[in-house]
Amino acid sequence: MEEGSSSSARFDQHDQLEIFCLQAALTPGQYWRQVNLHKIEQYSTDTTLKYLAASKLLALSQDITNPQAAIDILLSLPVRLNNPDIIERAIPLLCKAIKQRSANSSGSDLADYLEQIASESDATQRDGLRSRIRLYLMRALVTKDQSIRESSLQEIAQISAANADLDEDTQRLFDSVARNLEDVDLRNAVELARTHLALLKEKPMPRVTQPS
Repeated sequence: MEEGSSSSARFDQHDQLEIFCLQAALTPGQYWRQVNLHKIEQYSTDTTLKYLAASKLLALSQDITNPQAAIDILLSLPVRLNNPDIIERAIPLLCKAIKQRSANSSGSDLADYLEQIASESDATQRDGLRSRIRLYLMRALVTKDQSIRESSLQEIAQISAANADLDEDTQRLFDSVARNLEDVDLRNAVELARTHLALLKEKPMPRVTQPS
């Protein structure tokens, strides 16, 4: 599969992408896995290929027994694609992998990364806001740091307060994530997050005052 080789010429774009995704999923070393994931991002030059790659990586992450490999894969295109439906499908898979990796991990490193990705989503488009809500819910669930959880839910509450048409979508998101989580503790965390979010939305948002 080296670029320009006679072997690579036998495969079309989709076949080559499938092989690249398999290569990334099967690579045991984290450094080379990241190299392969970067190669996939470079190869996926249009929206169709990016979506296809993200879908394939999502599917592969479910069959990987190495939790760190699953985390690396889920934090690549499935999160960076900025597609709300893909991100939603990644939430329970990422939560499961993080719990398998270490029960003692605070998850603050992942929370910082997800905050960065969320800030890059397009806040002027509905799907961008839906992606941002999902990324902040993911951020709230991957960490044990209460302050990070609260700040993530506060972000969701602010988005919902400014965009009332997203209320139904957000509630459906909570239902979907809770339904697809295998771990009882994580399902309870989702319901606690839902309750906390409802309380935050009942509070008046701070007003921005002009300097006198």
